[in-house]
Amino acid sequence: MPLWLVTAVRVAFVRVSVAACASAVGWPVEQDGTTPGFLVLGLGKLGYRELDYFSDLDLIFLYDAGDREPASRHASANQLAGLIMQMLTSITREGALYSV
Repeated sequence: MPLWLVTAVRVAFVRVSVAACASAVGWPVEQDGTTPGFLVLGLGKLGYRELDYFSDLDLIFLYDAGDREPASRHASANQLAGLIMQMLTSITREGALYSV
């Protein structure tokens, strides 16, 4: 399978998954599936696009606290990060998706 196709599928999966998690915690989601004010950075092999079967994910979650109600925005960002982590580390019949 071509690398560009694998990358495109991975990007689409992440965008749809993060948008679903964001909707679940009440974080705004744009029509294109982006979550304004929330960003997930991938470091290490993920950042260099060199993932292999045994790779773990090194992630940093960033969010904009905004001007109003920063405590509630912090709680929502925390919930969103937790859902993303839970989704990525879930154990299924096929095994875990990633080690984070």
